[in-house]
Amino acid sequence: MEKLEGQYSILNGNYLERADPVVKCSEATRSKGYEYFGVQNGGLCFASANKLYDSKGADVGCQNGLGGIDKNDVYRVFQSKSNY
Repeated sequence: MEKLEGQYSILNGNYLERADPVVKCSEATRSKGYEYFGVQNGGLCFASANKLYDSKGADVGCQNGLGGIDKNDVYRVFQSKSNY
């Protein structure tokens, strides 16, 4: 997964102090046009266009949906399609 830190203004600053890191990572991932993202170690944001995250299988050590040290909690971005 590609590290998105610093690529978007919503991901600037100390990731450990970031409010709503999952929401902000989701927004950055959607802006990049990717479908999957991972939050690591309390707020670091990573993303991927492909489902590459399960190459090593499930792991333990993630906490509160914010990953762990070198471990991602992985999410899929919901891409809504408008008919307007």
